Amino acid sequence: LKEEIMLLSLKNIHKSFRNGETSIEVLKGIDLDIEKGSVNVMLGPSGSGKSTLLNIIGAIEPIDSGSVVMQGETLEKMKEKALTEYRRKYLGYVFQSYNLIQSLTVRENIEVGAYLGSNPLNSDDLIKSLGLWDHKDKFPVQLSGGQMQRTSIGRAIIKNPALLLCDEPTGALDYGTSKEIIKLLEDINEEFKTTILMVTHNTELAKIADRIVTLHDGKIGSDVKNEEKIDATKLNW
Repeated sequence: LKEEIMLLSLKNIHKSFRNGETSIEVLKGIDLDIEKGSVNVMLGPSGSGKSTLLNIIGAIEPIDSGSVVMQGETLEKMKEKALTEYRRKYLGYVFQSYNLIQSLTVRENIEVGAYLGSNPLNSDDLIKSLGLWDHKDKFPVQLSGGQMQRTSIGRAIIKNPALLLCDEPTGALDYGTSKEIIKLLEDINEEFKTTILMVTHNTELAKIADRIVTLHDGKIGSDVKNEEKIDATKLNW
């Protein structure tokens, strides 16, 4: 049964970066399990290893030792072609910077993601869910920050990924827009059963999570089930 509910399992992950003659250990034996359909928030100060861990799950950074298993597939055994397939098959990314293609409309930017998935969502339905229908023919330069982030979330989610990785998704947004984006992520989790792993330093955002993980100095400080999950509309910071 455990296998069926577990999407991703990380065991004893170590990662160092070389800086000239010295080696800096960034991750120092991370164990983490992520259940299917859950919302997970990872908190920690700058330099705690959050983004490195996200990059390892995203098959952007290789690990020094340990094991990463996604639905029975082991990452460290994969060659480059298989890793590309893994990223296409399982993952959606949302970053602090929107990374939109300036020469494409909202619809076209979102539909870029559809080509990467084998079971994409209906683009019209998704654009409506994102609240972007009236803006679908606009270019990024004509959009607000919140609309650009909605578009980037649409691009990530249209391919119907098993796991949505969000790295400080509200980092560049104002308070009101940040709340809207967190609400949207909550809605996506409920509607599409998408598993979400969000990295942030905003402790308030953790209140919407099923699970809250804190990272400190390359180690997991705490990993707790959130018994008092609240709706994104009730967040205050």
